[in-house]
Amino acid sequence: MITKQDHKALTLEQLYEKRQLIKRILTGLGAVMLLAFAALLYLAFTDPKLRYLAAIAFTLFPVYLPNLINLMMINKEIKLREAL
Repeated sequence: MITKQDHKALTLEQLYEKRQLIKRILTGLGAVMLLAFAALLYLAFTDPKLRYLAAIAFTLFPVYLPNLINLMMINKEIKLREAL
């Protein structure tokens, strides 16, 4: 896991680049997860044998959280450096 110390070692330009990369990753991952969520829910409610897919659909969201937390840490570090 990336810590605050890892972000402090980067320059401001590197932080901007990393923030843009993570935003693109989150956008792509979010779109794929939304499609997968919709497909799993559709299958879960149309076929009685596949009801277990509803539970799997809701477990997709924790996959998104580490990148979101990393983005928030980068944004916080950028704000700290811009305030100086």
